[in-house]
Amino acid sequence: MKKNCTVFFTVITVLIVLCAFWGCDSGGDDDSGSPPGSVGSAADLAKIGTPGYPLNGNYELTADITLPAGWTPIGSGTAPFTGTFDGKGHSIMIGSTTASSIVAKGFSSGVDISSAPNLDFLSAWGCTGGFIARGLFAYIVDATIKNLNITISPGFSFEISSTVDQLQLFGIVAAAAVNTAFTNIHISGGTLDVDAPSTDRLLQGGVAGLLLEGSSMTDCHVEVKLQTSFVSTDSIALGGVVGSIDESGSITDCSMDGDVEVSLGTAVANETNNNIGGLVGDDRGGSITGCSMTGNMEVSGGDKNRIGGLAGHTKGSIANSFVSGNIDASSAVSGSDMRLGGLAGELEGDNGLAVIRKSYSTGTVRAADDAAAGGIAGISKDDIEITDCYASGVISAGSASNAGSIVGGAEVKPGGSGSITGCAALSVSVSCTGGTAKRIVGFISGGGSFSLNNNIANVGMLVNSGTVSSNDAADQNGEDKTGPQLADKATYIALGWDFADVWKWKTDESRPILKWQ
Repeated sequence: MKKNCTVFFTVITVLIVLCAFWGCDSGGDDDSGSPPGSVGSAADLAKIGTPGYPLNGNYELTADITLPAGWTPIGSGTAPFTGTFDGKGHSIMIGSTTASSIVAKGFSSGVDISSAPNLDFLSAWGCTGGFIARGLFAYIVDATIKNLNITISPGFSFEISSTVDQLQLFGIVAAAAVNTAFTNIHISGGTLDVDAPSTDRLLQGGVAGLLLEGSSMTDCHVEVKLQTSFVSTDSIALGGVVGSIDESGSITDCSMDGDVEVSLGTAVANETNNNIGGLVGDDRGGSITGCSMTGNMEVSGGDKNRIGGLAGHTKGSIANSFVSGNIDASSAVSGSDMRLGGLAGELEGDNGLAVIRKSYSTGTVRAADDAAAGGIAGISKDDIEITDCYASGVISAGSASNAGSIVGGAEVKPGGSGSITGCAALSVSVSCTGGTAKRIVGFISGGGSFSLNNNIANVGMLVNSGTVSSNDAADQNGEDKTGPQLADKATYIALGWDFADVWKWKTDESRPILKWQ
């Protein structure tokens, strides 16, 4: 009996030691049967990655907590967070809950994640000064972040400082994520105020800065004003929810419900592009589905800006999504080569087909000189499709510009193809002070094929002091209709619009809307 008792207590001791190592508590089991670690304070949160709180552990937030200023992110390039963090509906407050009138600097401590193998492609940016990550988590791989509320205290701001040739990655939840699922995350409070006086290369998103290799974001919502200022910019990707996603990334049922204000400062000599979107800055081939932007966007300064209500630049797909806010970049410098669109600044079918389907924009789009401005996309390039969409906002641009209610300009390389089919150009006006304004597409060029089929346009929308052009069959293939015709369902049926599966008739406003609305 004594021997059996000794064995029993030895086993119990081993189990206690193992449980302490894995950060177990009595809060219940997860799906795998491993008890999660409890996080009930900022001090508990800071322990993740230390002995007893492994980076591959499963954690639950058990209370609302306040994060201190100067937070050091969790995870590194060689030791990423690979576990699960379940907020359980609790909140993490960033900044003081009482001193709302002061301005404090948060996330001032960054983690260099240049050693992360998944970030090799960023070396092409010439960032010899390293990749600096700021956020709740710095670098996460094969992880899950869910059911989390983040509240930003009024008067709180974030400061990003750089040395020469550094790339900054910033996201409230994570700076960079690989094969990670973000689900049911809400960011609310005051203003997401980011001051980047010495930074000119940045990937910034309200939730995450960079999503790679199968990362997904579902049911994530940002309800704060995003305000970012630079002295100069070289190359940035900035979005209300995500800074940049790759071709395997997805953003589904997410929204940005706050204003976006970005001051880009002056451009540096070797600048490439600034990609700014209400939802995502640069989509390098992923998917955006069921998403929305309801805030207004205002962008000043910079050069080579690609600005869109959902995406600044996209090589992927946008579907069942909308923008209702206004986009104003009319104060940008002359000669800025701007692409400004209600949904996407630039839609580019580079190595595959880029598409926008069953989506709409109702906001005003205002561009500066040397711009391409459109209600759906500023510029479309190469192999693209825009199908079953409508735009109804005012579109205006300055001199040497091109404007269209659907697309500002279409560029198609030889051998490439593009199309706009079954779309409605319902804008009150489309104009530019010098250049070309058209009802559907401002210009089509490049030597490839581009078709326009079964599109409908408001015949009275062109108000222009530059060159105007109607929807003649040679370059527009749109059906010019008067107000009474636009208010008649038969007009759309005659062009073969699908009112069974795609569209429905909004009787009280006498116009078509998408069936999912």
